[in-house]
Amino acid sequence: MPGDTLRLDKHGSDSLIVKDTFQSKQIILIESKQNKTKLLGIEMDLWAIFLIPILSFLLGLLINSIIQKIKIKRSLKQNETFLFTWINLIEPQVSKQATSLKSLSEQLKSVDNVPLELQNHNLHIDKLKKIDSPTLLSTFVTNKRGLAEKKNKLIFELENKIAFLGNIQETISETTEVYKNIGTENSKAWESNILDVQKIIRIILENKQALSLNNFYSDVMKYYHQWTTSKTPATSKTATKELFLKKIEPICQEYLVTNNKDTLAFELLEKTQMLLHVFDRITACYVLTSKRLSKSAQDIVEEYKELKRVKDELEKLIFRPLLFIK
Repeated sequence: MPGDTLRLDKHGSDSLIVKDTFQSKQIILIESKQNKTKLLGIEMDLWAIFLIPILSFLLGLLINSIIQKIKIKRSLKQNETFLFTWINLIEPQVSKQATSLKSLSEQLKSVDNVPLELQNHNLHIDKLKKIDSPTLLSTFVTNKRGLAEKKNKLIFELENKIAFLGNIQETISETTEVYKNIGTENSKAWESNILDVQKIIRIILENKQALSLNNFYSDVMKYYHQWTTSKTPATSKTATKELFLKKIEPICQEYLVTNNKDTLAFELLEKTQMLLHVFDRITACYVLTSKRLSKSAQDIVEEYKELKRVKDELEKLIFRPLLFIK
């Protein structure tokens, strides 16, 4: 029947269309598989599955390394800034310390000056020593551009100058301490013997008969009077030595040659010689201390200048690129 024929034709057409569509998909799928890119015989899709995690891991390591290097470089710059800042800050202290040393050195050229105190000025060596050798090497040798030999030499000089300035301060303290101790000890000995001489003089004055009959005691009193009435204060050790002690020592010795039983004259000679000996010890102490302090004043200025020179040389060094920071 016409109606049935139509249905058959319709179903037949539908089947052909479905079949054609299925075959087309198969062809497309086969073609797409054939068109996939391969590397070393392995499809790129499979490579991506393995490479992306690996590359992500490596990228993470790189970023972390860069962050760490930035932190290291920041720390190195902080060390550098700290060191250079303190080197500049101690310059006024170095100047004041040198001036104080020179002042005391000049005053010690006269034994008539009383023991004086040195004005100590802190050079903050502890700040300069705060950065240790490994950190200095890391900052200026490992992570700065330039010849390694030159950079190592600068670090060696830097540490030597800082150590020398510290040693100078210790030497100054030791020198002034010895000076004070010796000065105090000898000053006490001087005062004690001067009092003994004055006691002898009073005994001579009380014995008017000996004074009038004995030329020796008359000469002693003459020199004593010249000393005590001079324009120079009687407390002056130099005046005491020149106007009195040096005058009566020879006449005591001469008198005792023929009057060796005169205990008063013998005691006067003993005290006179003791005072002359104390004077020489004080003089030697003052002279030596003066020279040492003068040299320390010179050394501290020269060493600081050298320290500044080294610092200026180190400031010229440039950090390596970030990737080479260690």
